[in-house]
Amino acid sequence: MREVRTSRIGRREAVRWGLSNGAPIALGYLPVALTFGILGRQAGLSVAEVTGMSAWVYAGASQFLAVKMIASGVGFFEIVLSTFILNFRHFLMSTVLARKIEGSKPGVTALSYWVTDETFVVASLHARPEGLSALGFLTMALTAYLSWLTGTFLGGMFADLIPVRIV
Repeated sequence: MREVRTSRIGRREAVRWGLSNGAPIALGYLPVALTFGILGRQAGLSVAEVTGMSAWVYAGASQFLAVKMIASGVGFFEIVLSTFILNFRHFLMSTVLARKIEGSKPGVTALSYWVTDETFVVASLHARPEGLSALGFLTMALTAYLSWLTGTFLGGMFADLIPVRIV
């Protein structure tokens, strides 16, 4: 039986792939993250709290849900449970991507934090037959993540400039 060899992707090429595929995601995240920052501030969260939520939760739909629940006076346990249910799909997406990303299992498992709907789709559609570079995926995901954090922070900072009746 013939052995099939897969070529490993070089670091520079992986980073370039990650940046070129992460940039469109980052551009798409900015207006949504700005909106989240504004809504979070109008719900009574500080700039640090709203930015911290983006840093730790990093799940847009859950963050919007949590801000609405916080503004409505819902308890902590209910918010955590709702977030868990809404984000359960990330377990499934991470499992699928783990099979496509080359690298050690602990390293690939650590990448699951960075899986979003957008990074999952891009990684799934653009993975090479020989696999997806862990560095390439991480570069793409960090590009998107930093955009989300930046947009949230800016939205939080400038929220006071927007009258509540407009939002």
